[in-house]
Amino acid sequence: MDRGELEQRELIDLLDYAWSDLKLDGSALTREGVASIIHGDLVRNVSIAESSEVRCHEKAMSAFRDLLYMQVDIDRASLQQIAGAWDDFFDVSFRRVSPVLPHFGFTPPYHGDIPKLLDDLFRYASRAYEAEDVVAKAARVHNGLVYIYPFAEHSEMIARAAMQYVLLRAGKPIVDLGLTEQGYNTMTADAIRGGDDGPLAGAIDLAVRKKEIAYGELSRPDPAYRL
Repeated sequence: MDRGELEQRELIDLLDYAWSDLKLDGSALTREGVASIIHGDLVRNVSIAESSEVRCHEKAMSAFRDLLYMQVDIDRASLQQIAGAWDDFFDVSFRRVSPVLPHFGFTPPYHGDIPKLLDDLFRYASRAYEAEDVVAKAARVHNGLVYIYPFAEHSEMIARAAMQYVLLRAGKPIVDLGLTEQGYNTMTADAIRGGDDGPLAGAIDLAVRKKEIAYGELSRPDPAYRL
């Protein structure tokens, strides 16, 4: 892969990650709007908060690269390093309260149990799934983190970041899950209540295959997939 193709992949990854993540949190920001923010263009009718969130996703991508360089698996320390990308946006220390989450329909576990629950989740994920089952591992890490809800707010965003990192660590691409906000919330709530990671794993698997096809387009002499 030449340098130009690598840079194009990195731009596409950032665009897919930031746009799909904001969409799942209810943002109306378009894909084109996110691309313009990434390129440093002035975008009309975009709030300062939305622009800041895109920059936070850029910082998260930088954290992914640092962790990948050090060959670090997802664990409590790497989770906090990833969450640090949002340290100017919200409190990324572990919560000391028990928030009610109406969009998921449950109350997370007692905050004093968070460190042990996280360690148990990451230990289980590392032991239970072989490298070829990385999609199932990514789904388990995401759903487990939403259940634990380690931060007072936006833990679902950090859970999705951890999911993306699990994929990257196994050599898979950053993905756009292709879900609406309502579809994502329903799927996540059902997984927490029923313990079934299958629907999310299916969405991740489909997204990975679509992204790998898009990557293949980049290698053609006249690539059709461009940021």
